[in-house]
Amino acid sequence: MDALNQPLSQSELDALENFLASANLQETSMDVPMLEGYLTAIVIGPHMVTPGEWLPRVWDRYDASVTPAFVDAGQAARITTLLMRFMNGIADTFLNDPGAFQPIFWQREQRGAPEWCEGFLAGTAFCDAEWAALWEEEPTLFAPLMRLATDEGRAMIREAGETEVWMKLVQPMLVAIHEIWLQARTSALDSGYEGAVDDDAPAEPYVRPEPKIGRNDACPCGSGKKFKRCCGAADRSLQ
Repeated sequence: MDALNQPLSQSELDALENFLASANLQETSMDVPMLEGYLTAIVIGPHMVTPGEWLPRVWDRYDASVTPAFVDAGQAARITTLLMRFMNGIADTFLNDPGAFQPIFWQREQRGAPEWCEGFLAGTAFCDAEWAALWEEEPTLFAPLMRLATDEGRAMIREAGETEVWMKLVQPMLVAIHEIWLQARTSALDSGYEGAVDDDAPAEPYVRPEPKIGRNDACPCGSGKKFKRCCGAADRSLQ
């Protein structure tokens, strides 16, 4: 197996987490759950995002202006390699068995779900037009993110005692989103030429297979509220 495709051991994951919590990064960097959510959105998204684009936000999730204080070139290479292997592990799972992917917060006694979802939302910023179009057409698909990543959403599910219920919906949400963008990328390639998959090819606009939900219809998430008062309001809260 190629070195960059080897999954991280627990000790390597701990080393990465410790570095992200080091003195000059601890106030700005992503933690490991947020990092995994961030990389997952990039991996399953509409088209490829280069490390040069996404890496600065790992060090500084706010405005990408903080850079890490590496001890030497060797440490820089080790940490960068760990990040690339972490991302490649996510990509390998979605390539071979998307249903097997489980967010890391399930390995941490259910801690880190809000940060994971915040990271995923941050990862959508690189292809914001495509993600916004999908969000507009399928807002209920993103309901787990809005329940777990926002103060309002977390308060709502805590009051209802449904935090774990919404955490369990993250994984099927990811599988569905992955399939949507995979089909869009494949369709874009098929319409242009025959050949291998090109991650740089733009995804075709998403076309909803069913009629759009009306603002006054019951929300399909099952909350009992009108769509405009529930998941239909969620996407507007991010704008």
